[in-house]
Amino acid sequence: MEKATGNEKTAKAEYIYKLAQEIDALTAKQIELVDQTKFLVLMECKENIEAAPESDEKAETIVVLEKDRLKMKLDLNPKKPGVKNNDFPIRPVRMNLHHVEGKDKYDEGMRVMGIASEEGLKNPDKGKQGDLIWKAMIDFRNELCNKVVEAANYSAKLDTLRDKKGKLVNFSFTPPADKDVEKFTNKAALMLVLEPKLKSFFVDGEPADEYSTIKDVYLGLTKSKLVKEGEKEIHWIGKTFDHAPSVAVLASLSSIQKDILSARAVAISYLQEKVGAGEYSFNKVMALAYPDQAVVNGGEEFTMSVLMAAFDSERQPIVKPDQGTAVSAKQGVGVVKLRAPNSGEMKLTGTVTIRKKNNSEKTERYETKVVVVPPMGTVTLPEFSIMYAGYNNKVTAVAGGSKGATEISVQGGVKSNSSFSLDGTNYKGWTIKPSAGSRQVVVTVQGKDSQGKSKSFGTFKYRVKPFPSPKLLTPTISLSSGARIQVGLGQDCPISGANFTIKGGNILIGDGIPYSGPTITGAAIKGKVRAGKTVAVTISCVNSLTGLPEIITGSMTVKP
Repeated sequence: MEKATGNEKTAKAEYIYKLAQEIDALTAKQIELVDQTKFLVLMECKENIEAAPESDEKAETIVVLEKDRLKMKLDLNPKKPGVKNNDFPIRPVRMNLHHVEGKDKYDEGMRVMGIASEEGLKNPDKGKQGDLIWKAMIDFRNELCNKVVEAANYSAKLDTLRDKKGKLVNFSFTPPADKDVEKFTNKAALMLVLEPKLKSFFVDGEPADEYSTIKDVYLGLTKSKLVKEGEKEIHWIGKTFDHAPSVAVLASLSSIQKDILSARAVAISYLQEKVGAGEYSFNKVMALAYPDQAVVNGGEEFTMSVLMAAFDSERQPIVKPDQGTAVSAKQGVGVVKLRAPNSGEMKLTGTVTIRKKNNSEKTERYETKVVVVPPMGTVTLPEFSIMYAGYNNKVTAVAGGSKGATEISVQGGVKSNSSFSLDGTNYKGWTIKPSAGSRQVVVTVQGKDSQGKSKSFGTFKYRVKPFPSPKLLTPTISLSSGARIQVGLGQDCPISGANFTIKGGNILIGDGIPYSGPTITGAAIKGKVRAGKTVAVTISCVNSLTGLPEIITGSMTVKP
């Protein structure tokens, strides 16, 4: 900025400064979209969204106003919420997740992201926040790469940059087709697709500075669109936000913002180098610190990243944490390893130091917070609160705070993966059929911590009850036309979808009158009982859900 507006003002500096402003405008647009999504999630969860200055330690508000953004106001428009009077639009709105009341709500986040249905997991609903963020990240990635190429070609032309053959250097970049990058397992696989597109960034057989800049921006903002989920493939948005508790949704959205700001930092650093501003020739240094997980489980080890707002690749930051242990810094980022308590909130502080051109040092304090969620799992049985013998009981489970897919293990029964719908709501979970003779089924909810290690999130016990017996639903039998026997579970039973095949039975008159199938003829009882009397019957039937035979009794009123 100084070279674009100060005494050292040059045409190149002015042009590069204009590009930097355009990049910041693009970045602000992305940050505001993700912040908007955070507010929509909080509003869907019916949270009380208020703001207070960070100096007010007694305030229990979700939004925190830093000392340089005290004039910022909340704008909770139900369709496009955000903030007003924001002097720093490229900086995410700071939120204190400790004050979120419904930390374990997950349906609300799925609705906001457009993944509440099975189809939404594969293709987020059009116009919903998940779809908007996914498309915006792709557009931002491509626009950022275009700005770098524009700056590179402007500088090459202005500096008359030629290769060994005397040909003027000209850079170009066309991103890989979407279909070529919608499935990749790691960054190495993505590089195989990206590498052929970076050929123009080699000058005389050596990669130019633009090569690593475009590579880092593209890799940092490209996600595999389709992700394996068992035998199926679902969208990255679906994988990231499916059944995630509200605080985990907010943390994942912050992670997206971190990727956006990291890509912006790579591009801005490159622009600074174009005007000789890559060696700490800036007038303000701000310390930043962020944990790699905003929500962690009790007793879990996690990492925290600490960096300066601008850095010199030849001078790595020196981090001295008040908590945890600092490990080696690289790419301008210091890493601190810590261990979380069982619950509550961790306040993380320390200093970060960077050397100037003259080898003098600039030291700033950093401060950030981490919300610690106690390890917990939840199991819901949408139809009932116990398990029935012989029946495939429908089960869903959520491992709150898990960094991977939720899984369950079962004792006293057999589980199977299952998707089902109840009362118009779609579920993805399992069915559990209690083992023969089992009196109890034990379900253990399992997930992964931030290090990818499997751990238990809770154990739940269920008593096994016999499957409800059906009832005779036919109220009368006629002396002239007989009756067609119908049985069912009745309106007071929580299970639906059970059908019963009638095999036959006995009319309890005298020594008994047998009948076959679901029909009793009038001739079978004519002359043996008068109209107005009650006749008892036994019924032999087979349950369609359990496949088990049953014999029940009932009575019918005799009609003429």
